[in-house]
Amino acid sequence: IIATEFAGIPEFVRAGIEGELVAPGDWEGLSNALNLLARDPDRRAALGEAAFHRLRRDFSMEAGIDQLESRFRSIAPKALDSERS
Repeated sequence: IIATEFAGIPEFVRAGIEGELVAPGDWEGLSNALNLLARDPDRRAALGEAAFHRLRRDFSMEAGIDQLESRFRSIAPKALDSERS
């Protein structure tokens, strides 16, 4: 993955871990990132594998359900207490 450091993208793609990030409009940075990955198949493979595993771990349907369930459990006792008052 090569993406821009814009909005929430860095939350999903961590530079040097799941991909490479460049500043919006940084054509030289984009060129450098493309050249780096074009010349280094091991780095491409490592970034791709890390992105795949993070996607499955943090952004799967199961992960979303777990996050929602955790959030609901954290606020449910507060909601029940306020209804009792």
